[in-house]
Amino acid sequence: MAGADRRDENLTRKPVDLLLNAVLLAAATAPFVVLALWRAPQRRWAPALLFLALLALDDALTSLPQHVQALHVIGGRWNWEGKVLSVVGALLVLALTSLTRREVGLTWPQRPGSLRSAVWLTLALTAIGFGLGVVFGGGRFGAETLAFQLTMPGLAEELAYRGVFMALLHRAMPGAEGARAWLPVAVTSVAFGLWHGLSVEEGRVAFDAFSALFPFLGGLAFGWLREKTGSLVFPTLAHNLSNTAGLFGGLL
Repeated sequence: MAGADRRDENLTRKPVDLLLNAVLLAAATAPFVVLALWRAPQRRWAPALLFLALLALDDALTSLPQHVQALHVIGGRWNWEGKVLSVVGALLVLALTSLTRREVGLTWPQRPGSLRSAVWLTLALTAIGFGLGVVFGGGRFGAETLAFQLTMPGLAEELAYRGVFMALLHRAMPGAEGARAWLPVAVTSVAFGLWHGLSVEEGRVAFDAFSALFPFLGGLAFGWLREKTGSLVFPTLAHNLSNTAGLFGGLL
């Protein structure tokens, strides 16, 4: 899914690739879920299985516009439609299940004592994003690219990964304390890295470890912000600001 954000009009993807990619992502993440459940003091399989199913569904929804030309209603170089479908899917899960807004992190108030550290980490991640842009390049700069990076990655990906998915994993591993309390962060970070690194094209499976590494590390940081503040506000800000800073770093 390394190309889930940017649309490639020259690549014709087959529907079977969409299904294979979604199933492969869930299958690759499943061993890490089992390991986390084994390490947890208590385990509930139903929320864990729902997490894997929704992980595959979110992957399919995000990449669907890459396979269905009729869904290219917004246009442009970036996969706006896929991100919108991801957001709609997450909101439907919230509406149709017993997950609460607080569990998902859809709250404005931050946990007492978390604001200062959250601000500093957000600034640090923004600086790191700028540095990565200087080193590796930030891609082609433009108004659409800037608008996309300022909004959609954080909104869609944080709502899914640090919101719905992390809430389900907390339900799957109740009562975890200390280091074990971070098992949902670790699992969602692995899934986030795999989502960026795995791809299926013309039935051929590929994995780009480099494309998976930085999202995995970023997922750990965003997950920490989510756990520290109890809200998706700072993970979303940090995600979008670090992506945008990378664009400006690339200008150098």
